Amino acid sequence: MYRPNLARLQYPLQCLLCQKSYWGRSSLCPQCRQLMPYLDYASQCHQCGLVSAHSNLCDTCRIEPPAFTQTYVPLAYGGLTSLLLNQFKFHTNFSAGKALTQLWQDALPKQVMGLYQDLDMIIPVPAHPQRIRKRGFHVTLWCARHISGMLARPFVNTWVERPHLAPAQKYLDAQTRRCNVADAFQVLQPQALHNKKLLLVDDVMTTGATLNALAEVCLDAGAKVCYVTALARA
Repeated sequence: MYRPNLARLQYPLQCLLCQKSYWGRSSLCPQCRQLMPYLDYASQCHQCGLVSAHSNLCDTCRIEPPAFTQTYVPLAYGGLTSLLLNQFKFHTNFSAGKALTQLWQDALPKQVMGLYQDLDMIIPVPAHPQRIRKRGFHVTLWCARHISGMLARPFVNTWVERPHLAPAQKYLDAQTRRCNVADAFQVLQPQALHNKKLLLVDDVMTTGATLNALAEVCLDAGAKVCYVTALARA
């Protein structure tokens, strides 16, 4: 049950983006929330998340679909989204992370929520321990934990690992991204994945190569279906 923060109700807040004072419970003022670059789920391919000229399925997914079955990403990468992600990921500003996950929840379409109601488990994209130590926290685990609370579905961080340290995806082109994540993940508990409906969580989805590689190993281990989500789509 939601318990309001009494201090937030008694004193004005300062918006994370425009720094103006306002009254409310969110970390963003109403004006900045409206200016966020929301993606229209109705105009996206429901499998890969890209804008589709056809009804809910793009030409690429018709011909060569990814391993995952469905994608939900609420925000376009860039602009205000990038400002929040930068504060969250590189300056350990958890208020920015909470603002992003709240936007994720607020924009969640009813039809996607219907899919998520019978999830067995939420799994964050694994990160190599060295990268977690360098950043100071596990970004996708943090996101998965908050999304788990919002959906009232369990999450786990021990079924799949990333045993090898690879170059960061953001510096690579699409083809190199696919090669970079080939064999990137290792399932530690395949019996736990058997016949499970999974939601795989990332912070930013670009080509989908990372999430696709993770979905492939989960399905190979016996998972029934993999849905994917992220806070933003580049």
